[in-house]
Amino acid sequence: MLEQWKMLPLIPSANVENIDFENILNASQEWMLSKEFNKKYIKTNHPYPPLLNPQLLKNENSSIHYQNIPADFAWQSNLPLPSGYKFLFLMMSHSGHASMVDYLKQCGVRIMKDHYGIIPKHYQFNYNALLNNEPTIINFTSYSTMGYNYYEDLKKYIHLINPKTRVLCLVRDPIPRLKSSLNNHVGKDLTWQENLKYYFNEYENLNALENRVVYSIDHKKSFKDRVEESLTITNTFRYSDIYEQMLALGFQQFDFLDIQKITEAPDIFNLMEKLSKTYDFPAPKSEKDFDFPLDIRPFYGFLPLLYEVKGVKFLLTTSRKRERNVIFDLPWVEKILYQYHNADFLLSPNVENIEVSKILNLDLSWFEQFKSGIYIYTAKENLKNIEENQEWIKQKINNFIQKLKDVMAIEKNRATTEFELLEFFKTHPRHRQLFKKVIQKEIELVKTHRPDIVQTWHYYLEFEKLCQQLDSKI
Repeated sequence: MLEQWKMLPLIPSANVENIDFENILNASQEWMLSKEFNKKYIKTNHPYPPLLNPQLLKNENSSIHYQNIPADFAWQSNLPLPSGYKFLFLMMSHSGHASMVDYLKQCGVRIMKDHYGIIPKHYQFNYNALLNNEPTIINFTSYSTMGYNYYEDLKKYIHLINPKTRVLCLVRDPIPRLKSSLNNHVGKDLTWQENLKYYFNEYENLNALENRVVYSIDHKKSFKDRVEESLTITNTFRYSDIYEQMLALGFQQFDFLDIQKITEAPDIFNLMEKLSKTYDFPAPKSEKDFDFPLDIRPFYGFLPLLYEVKGVKFLLTTSRKRERNVIFDLPWVEKILYQYHNADFLLSPNVENIEVSKILNLDLSWFEQFKSGIYIYTAKENLKNIEENQEWIKQKINNFIQKLKDVMAIEKNRATTEFELLEFFKTHPRHRQLFKKVIQKEIELVKTHRPDIVQTWHYYLEFEKLCQQLDSKI
């Protein structure tokens, strides 16, 4: 085993030209033959022994200081992350983690994007940010799409983080989380559907607006099977395993945060201001920075869209126009609109854009039930054309909007509710016990540290009552 460890620093690196191999190999051999290494790592059978002395890595006068070690090589060598990170953010799936990443970025924090399933890239991102003295927050989440390697690498990653680090856990009532897992869907892309359209004109059949989403858990399966898949295969509640690993390694400072009722820009600003003081990261600058659409998930697969009438291109989007120009929702859709449909004018700094729903007297209130309404933009230079053809343009856009309503209503009616889940658990004792088991460690931790949060979880408390009533009879 020792000989294998000696060879690990020689693993080819993307930055191999920057490494002084001879110096590092000598330092590595000296370290691994030391009494300290033998005591700390060999005798304890440590799974991820650092192949260089952590104390020398911190010494700025050392030839093997962190600054002299590339990030990918550091990961391969099991080196602890450089110090300086503000906290570790454990983001529960279906709890608002994507929003929290956006909020933190608005504060100027360096944080890896959510839903990124390659842990070595997380490590390298944070490693480089820390060496640049940037305000850095470590984050990770859990999804079935991450795969086996993600969780194996995550075990290693946790070992490379100082257990004295504060851990902020983003939590939510587990019943709504389960609901969100069952309802979770994404828009199809060209790998699913070759003729997928995001650009229409007034003469086209609108049937291409149909069948545009795919569910994380196949909605064609039985409700029972979908619930079981969410509780097992999709890892929606895999955080119990992560908690166990962290507790075993000595992590003790756990904080908890539920943001489900924090949805308006002033409240988000106040939250981030408070967190910035608690965790010592840059404070937010303006409430406007948090004026996001509240929930665009129901629009996945449908928006943004371009619709052309009488030579005028209209953009339908969930994004509100702020100080900067219109922001599209999905980068790959943005690419399609820009490259293939000449829609780059919508982001041109030289073109003023206007929202036309009031000008055309369009009723978009139906979409407000999804918390984030829709907006219709065009270039201001099109106003004259719109005025000359107003009735025709209004008629065609209304037809387009009606079709959009129809196809979105289909997905809305498929959605599971918290009430349905509670009713299901009443009559399915095996699934009730399974759910109770997978959330047990998480619930215990939140109850221990923040019982007040649990008392706000209406649906979970109903589930708890249900278990007390029914399981006592078994």
